[in-house]
Amino acid sequence: MRKALLIALVGPVLFAACDPPAGERPAWNDINVIRENVEAPRAIFTAQRNDDDASYYQSLNGDWKFNYSDSPAARPAGSSNPAG
Repeated sequence: MRKALLIALVGPVLFAACDPPAGERPAWNDINVIRENVEAPRAIFTAQRNDDDASYYQSLNGDWKFNYSDSPAARPAGSSNPAG
């Protein structure tokens, strides 16, 4: 009985002593830290300055071929061939 009482009284004190204060926790163990060492999210846009720069860009306007299949096995034969 004494052993159980001693464990019940001393156990929580030992566990509390092992846990560092919230401000001193490493970032991977702190629930208040969501991101660390990351850049702010942003969208990057590039503009085509003139017709001389057209060789660096490819227009996506035009006819596209699409085919939806429920699984890769159900796709039509030759659908992965861009020339066909």
